[in-house]
Amino acid sequence: CFQACYFLDRVFLNNGLDDLAHRGKFQLFAMACIWIAMKFAESEDVRDLGKQLVDYSNDAYKLEDLVSAEHAVLTLLDWRANLVTPNCFLGVYMSQLTLHRDVHSLTILLLGLALQQHHFMIYAPSILASAALQCAGHLVYVDGDLKEDAFAAWSAQVVNISKLSIIEVSPCAQLMYEAYNQFAANHARVISPMNRMESTVESSCIVS
Repeated sequence: CFQACYFLDRVFLNNGLDDLAHRGKFQLFAMACIWIAMKFAESEDVRDLGKQLVDYSNDAYKLEDLVSAEHAVLTLLDWRANLVTPNCFLGVYMSQLTLHRDVHSLTILLLGLALQQHHFMIYAPSILASAALQCAGHLVYVDGDLKEDAFAAWSAQVVNISKLSIIEVSPCAQLMYEAYNQFAANHARVISPMNRMESTVESSCIVS
């Protein structure tokens, strides 16, 4: 998900869809970005994955179209497809943290929300990953009516592992907190902070 969105963003930044030959093919280029990202993550047969994407498009395109779009995307990217994303840092951070059961799902949800809003593009992947962990911890330990000293301990763990200070991370974390509240207001039953958290955690698998 993260890699595919980063690929598509870079295609747009390079004005990759401005060419007359590519206009009207946003869905096809998005499929190509997903396919490239899937090749990094999946072990299934590559052609089978491509056929699945064609099926999902209701046969609007053929596999040959997808292959051509993939080549066009990689050319626009100058074949630099091994991107650093928030997930790269998140895996390292989480492997060293003692996680509350809801923190992982909320962190993925927050990063998914960040992918959908352009003002998060100014932050480095490491900042995004750390901010998502800090924000998820706040939602669980503080908004979730657990002990605030538990959040302080959690926050200190994240800072120690990421080597990023609260000052560096807090602007991004605040934006994530606002994005989460907006998402919760639109999609969840707002009864209490914990009920809101539980219902949006259930939705996180959709976003991620």
